[in-house]
Amino acid sequence: MTYITRKKIAVSFTKVLVRDGFDRTAVSSIMRMAKMRRQTFYEYFEDKYAVAEWVVEDVLSAAIDQNFDYLRWEDIFDLVGYELDAKQAIFRQLADQRAVDFVGRLAVHLERLVMRIDGGDDQSESIAARHMLCLGIAADWDRRILGVGAVDYEVVVGDGVRAVEGTTPKKRV
Repeated sequence: MTYITRKKIAVSFTKVLVRDGFDRTAVSSIMRMAKMRRQTFYEYFEDKYAVAEWVVEDVLSAAIDQNFDYLRWEDIFDLVGYELDAKQAIFRQLADQRAVDFVGRLAVHLERLVMRIDGGDDQSESIAARHMLCLGIAADWDRRILGVGAVDYEVVVGDGVRAVEGTTPKKRV
């Protein structure tokens, strides 16, 4: 029930966010849209920044982490690109506000995926290289998929796949 309630609040948050912008998004508007009591919001989230973080984390977790055992890593990359493209209006609002470190959060999820690809090498050089690779891919996707002159997500994802293939040992996930 907790997840369902959080999700309902989050969906209402995204609708209000796209309609009004982050600065004008108020808890009362979110809860009116959700048709729930305002106090219920505070039982699940501290403020609108916490909802914004939860939305980003939920989208990334659903697209990346929950598909580790079901999809090839290339397909997970494609799915993430699709999600970013489909939810551009939401992520652009959050990126403009800098309410959430979207690039950092995306990089963390991508690191988990790349760690599975390269076998989880724990050498400090490998950890640093993996971190920088994923941070670069996340920043590139943020700029090219969510940026003003957005590029087709399939092109951007293809570049990310080639970057990973060029830096990790071949292992099927």
